[in-house]
Amino acid sequence: MAIDLDTFLVALYTIVDDLYQQRPGPRKSGRPGPRPVVSDSEVLTLALCAQWWGRSERAFLRYARAPWRAYFPRFLSQSAYNRRCRDLAAVLVALIPLVARALRAAGAAYEVIDTVAVPLLRRCRGQRQRLFGAIAASGRGGSDKEW
Repeated sequence: MAIDLDTFLVALYTIVDDLYQQRPGPRKSGRPGPRPVVSDSEVLTLALCAQWWGRSERAFLRYARAPWRAYFPRFLSQSAYNRRCRDLAAVLVALIPLVARALRAAGAAYEVIDTVAVPLLRRCRGQRQRLFGAIAASGRGGSDKEW
C-alpha cells in the first residue's frame, strides 16, 4: 500500500514527537540564548526525511521549502539547520531504532556509506622506521594530495 508524502510526513512527525517527549528529549542539554523558533521534533523529522531522501542535504532543504511550508512555517537556513542537527545528533542516533520499530521497518536492510577522508599516515620530522614497511606504497593520494 502506497501512501502520499504528506501523510508520511505527518505520521513521521507524530511518531518522532511522541518518542522525543517520552525518551531522549529530557536528556538533551539546551543551548544558551533565545528559545529556538523551530522545535527539536521538527528538526529531527527533517533530519530523518533528509536521510531518507538520499541526495544532498542542500537539495533536500531546497525541495522541502516549497511543498512543506504549511507544515514548517518557520523554515531554517542551511547553517541553522546544520547547527541544530549537530546539537541533536545524539538524540537522532537514539531515536532512529525507535522510529524504525514504530514504523515496523526494523528488519529492513540498509547500507551506510562513509565518504569522509581519513588520513592514515603523515610525514614527520626525523628518521623513523616505516610503520607499514613493504605493505604501503608511496605516492600522492587523498584529498590533500600529499605524499
